[in-house]
Amino acid sequence: MYLFAKSGEPEPAQRILEDARGEWADPHAVALGHLALGDTDAAFAAMAAGIADPLLAESLRTAPWWSGIRGDPRYRKGVELLEAEERHTAQYRGAGPGPHPGS
Repeated sequence: MYLFAKSGEPEPAQRILEDARGEWADPHAVALGHLALGDTDAAFAAMAAGIADPLLAESLRTAPWWSGIRGDPRYRKGVELLEAEERHTAQYRGAGPGPHPGS
């Protein structure tokens, strides 16, 4: 869908996005598709919904196609949420078997 949108064919890209609704949808592809179509609000909503997706997480940090929105405060908020999720996961995995702190 990204390539359709970037090559001046927004209709097929929009149809793919409409078909991609649901649990099976790849949050990275959906966010990128919305971004390519110029719908940054929908792109940020897709990012927030898929913040635990490892591909999206790595992409947000390194991929050049996000550079146009990196100055948006919502981007920074998303990265902060991602980092908090990663810290939480690391703490949980580091806790090992048995009771967790505070339980």
